[in-house]
Amino acid sequence: MRKKKVLLLVAGFVGCCLIGAYFAIPPFLENLLKQSLTENESNSVQSIQVSWAGPQIIYGLHVESKHGSADVDIEIPSGLFGIVTGDHYSVLVHGDAVLHTTAINKIAAPQNGSVTVAEEDGKHDTAVFTFPAISVDVQLDTLTVQGDEPLVYSNLLASVIIKPGSVFSFQIQAVTDTDGAIVCSGDAPDLLTEQGEINWDASASVGIAIKDAAIPTIHGQGGWSVVDLAGEISSAKLRESIVVSMVGRFAQYDVPKGYAAIKTQFHLGQDFSDAFSLSDNQLVGTIDVQDVPTSILAPLVTRYGIDTTRDLGEIMEIHVSRTVEDASLQFSFTSEQVSATGTIQLDENYIENVTLTANLQDEFVRHISDGELQGTANVSAFLSHLVPSGQSTNGKNECEGSVIVKGDLVHVPTNTDITFLQTDFFADMRTRKISASGLSILNERNVTFASSLASTTKNKLHGVKDLLYTITNQLPNGNGMFAFEHAPISILQPYLPEDQREYAAILGDDFSVNTTLSQSTARIEIESDTTQLQGVLLLEGKEITGAKDIEIYSVLTPADASELLGTTIANESIFRSTISSLRFDGSSTFTATYDIGTKSTFVNGNTTRIDEGERAGQLDAHVAVTGIDMYLVDAVLKYDNILADSLGSPLAVEIVASDITDNLVIRAGGNSPKSAFETTLGFFDGNVFTIPETTTLGNLHLSPELTQHLLKDLGPVLSDIRSVNHPIEISITNASTNLQGNISSLNANILVNIGDVELDSGAATLKLLPMFNTQHIELIPAFFEPIYIEIRDGIAQYKKFNLTLVDKFSIPYSGSVNLVKRTLDIKTAIPLTGLGYSIKELRGLTDDIDVPILITGSIDKPKTQVDPSFDLGKILQNAAVSALGDAIGGVLQGGNENREAPNPLDLLEDLLGGS
Repeated sequence: MRKKKVLLLVAGFVGCCLIGAYFAIPPFLENLLKQSLTENESNSVQSIQVSWAGPQIIYGLHVESKHGSADVDIEIPSGLFGIVTGDHYSVLVHGDAVLHTTAINKIAAPQNGSVTVAEEDGKHDTAVFTFPAISVDVQLDTLTVQGDEPLVYSNLLASVIIKPGSVFSFQIQAVTDTDGAIVCSGDAPDLLTEQGEINWDASASVGIAIKDAAIPTIHGQGGWSVVDLAGEISSAKLRESIVVSMVGRFAQYDVPKGYAAIKTQFHLGQDFSDAFSLSDNQLVGTIDVQDVPTSILAPLVTRYGIDTTRDLGEIMEIHVSRTVEDASLQFSFTSEQVSATGTIQLDENYIENVTLTANLQDEFVRHISDGELQGTANVSAFLSHLVPSGQSTNGKNECEGSVIVKGDLVHVPTNTDITFLQTDFFADMRTRKISASGLSILNERNVTFASSLASTTKNKLHGVKDLLYTITNQLPNGNGMFAFEHAPISILQPYLPEDQREYAAILGDDFSVNTTLSQSTARIEIESDTTQLQGVLLLEGKEITGAKDIEIYSVLTPADASELLGTTIANESIFRSTISSLRFDGSSTFTATYDIGTKSTFVNGNTTRIDEGERAGQLDAHVAVTGIDMYLVDAVLKYDNILADSLGSPLAVEIVASDITDNLVIRAGGNSPKSAFETTLGFFDGNVFTIPETTTLGNLHLSPELTQHLLKDLGPVLSDIRSVNHPIEISITNASTNLQGNISSLNANILVNIGDVELDSGAATLKLLPMFNTQHIELIPAFFEPIYIEIRDGIAQYKKFNLTLVDKFSIPYSGSVNLVKRTLDIKTAIPLTGLGYSIKELRGLTDDIDVPILITGSIDKPKTQVDPSFDLGKILQNAAVSALGDAIGGVLQGGNENREAPNPLDLLEDLLGGS
């Protein structure tokens, strides 16, 4: 009893599962099928009906692809059980479709002569799949072929019946829009094996009959139709041969024009792996196509950017003839824009005496060159010999021919006109070499060229295609040479930085290149009207890793040098450089000289990439330069001779730089006839600055030029120095500015040590001191205390320092110089006793009286005046003014020795602004 209950429970559970599955599976399959059909966003389906009893129906299926679109209903009469267990399926399709004329389906060719045939020994690790019998019936109310104008076929009926091993047949028929008909049927009983694989030993036949059918309008070429066409394609064994027999007539706008007659047999070889192979593939018969529209080729050539009307013309002729198996095959193609003829020796596997002429239109030229070229051209090519696969057996090169191009072409990136190109070429499989030479006319210049490249691979080459691939794929490695002479400089433009392209003209009007390739090096020689360069590129595989033994020699006219440097150069310039080694990681060793007239600059240096340690990857440099013409540097930088006048010329400098590509730090020292300096500078984020805890030191020899530039900008009193006992010492710390030369970004702490000097008696301050402002005294001995200057945002602030005159008068200075606006705000003071030769009454005061002086105006035009707040009367309020006047008067009435001196009272009144 207990066992019965268990069995009942199990049976009940299974029954429930089956009932659930019965109701759940159809909706599940409907959703799954809908998701699958609409994976493409362009596809859609109205509804899907799945049932156990059948039929299975898909309503309102819309599918799209690049080939076209369709709106159909699909019905499978069988139920789900029949689909799962049956061995025969029937599919009914009904609806409408649209076909694009340019759609091309790529059909893979059988590899190694066949698609894999079913194994005869039946040895399989798994159960053998059996392909079911299938019948498909398609009924389309309309089939629209989309060209420039739509072409509609109606009542299209198609059926396919497949029963592997015994039946494979199809039939298609449709009514044309001119009440004509298209009928195509085929039969290949044993085309498919029971496992669904193609049997290439099967027989097959296809019949075609067309009457009054319009040909789609493509590229504006319309009005063509097939009057009648009948033919058959058959094969007793697909692996061995195919026979084609077809005859047809055509019309344009209902006027008979053109015909096609094909009667030929193709004997197929065993190797389909090479598309160029002719071996064992034989054609016997004739193909004659006369005055037919080129638009029928559109599905084949559109992918290559060919517009059949524009690039071929409206009509064409095709003739192919080989009457017996041991004869050569003659072919020709003729249209309004293209013609070609040639001979194919099928038995010996080569093509010969091929001539081709073509008129290339601008749109096609742009397409095939990816926009690099534009314009029109006429191409004439002659191929005397071509062995597509294998080696030549008649002693000739595997490929040999010539090409001539005439027209009005423009190479767009370089704006180079191309009006003529002629080249002869050949390929030799025995020497593994491809060579070409010829002449082109670029920008009305004759440019000759030659190249000869050899393959270095030791692998077996199957033909010219392999040879060409291995040579181009190994570049720049390989063996051989290429050269050209007198090419216009303009073709270099795309390879130069945009901001330097204007300087390409300095190289001259044209240039020549000669390159010799070897396994690990490429020797290059370049020569132009002004420049010669030669050197060796170092190769590792296909990568260029560096160069060595580079020699550069360039002679520039004054005009070219002036344009290059941006300043007037009066003499011829000569540049020489030797780069002993150059690695593309940055390491190098080099020397260079630059001569202008009798002046010569010499550079010697090296760069080093750090390989290990904390600084691994950083690039350092060590450079020494002598003979730097600072007047030239000033002219190039437009510094108004400030560097030459301050530092002197020529300048010698040694630079040690670290991490020059990221965080550049420079230690530099140099000297000239007027100066010596040393500094440590850093460069980062567009700024230059002195390294913290370092001091920039400079010794400057006094010269009129120095006082009129550097010293004048630091303050007017410094510009009055006429001699010094030792070079002026300058030390700079905490300096920084941006690399754009914006003076408002300048910051620095400067200490100037001048010491004993002689001042010009006509100086702005000394003019107020009558004892020095005389024609008998030109230079006044003086002493400068150290001068501390703080520059912030381009404004120089002086800490107070004293200038002592003749060891007697101490004149204090302080204030600021605005280097941005070039204005002055300097304060000083002059002792009142300095206004006369001797005023004893004033000496009776406890302290001398200092008259405050303001120096304002601009650096170039300073103004000196008494501080308006100065009140002498208030200072002397305890002194007798009359006594002061009597004392001054007594001095004036004294001996003749004082009569040249100015009246001190008048000077004081002038100084104070009196009348």
